[in-house]
Amino acid sequence: MSARTKLAVLSTGFLCAIGLGLVTLAARARSVSSVVGEARDDRPPTFNKDIAPIVFKNCAVCHHPGGSGPFNLLSYEDVSKRAQQIAIVTGSRFMPPWLPEPGKGEFAGERRLSEVEIRIIREWADEGAPEGDARDLPPLPAFHQGFGPMPEGFVRAETCYPYRCGHCRGADDSNLACAVATNI
Repeated sequence: MSARTKLAVLSTGFLCAIGLGLVTLAARARSVSSVVGEARDDRPPTFNKDIAPIVFKNCAVCHHPGGSGPFNLLSYEDVSKRAQQIAIVTGSRFMPPWLPEPGKGEFAGERRLSEVEIRIIREWADEGAPEGDARDLPPLPAFHQGFGPMPEGFVRAETCYPYRCGHCRGADDSNLACAVATNI
């Protein structure tokens, strides 16, 4: 086989591989798009029906009065004025902050957004952040003072007091000691 023939065969194989990759990518994009369309009945996403459930589950745990987030995300007014910002930070996966890598185990209370949820948020922001029908708004999440809803099976510490640990990572390290009833 001549060098020219080998080059032609390699080029053809390379072009076929690229073509197959593009077809696969297009099919996957159509598949995700159809899932989004099915979930929303091919209508524009609205805050009350599509965005509020995502935000209440994944964002409001920090973005509520007394939470660690710098602003609230509990109402249409709170969320709509930040629609483009939310689309950017969720699209880049900067928010919600969830450090464990995907596929490395399942975690209680995981707040990683799916590709479909990210696409719905982006679409909603691009469509002008419509509010939708008030009857579609889910109930607001309930929070206790501190870190958000108490996950099922967790125990609340009733008595905590600060102490300094001179031999733990340095003399200035602050710690909390808490008493927890175990009922064992």
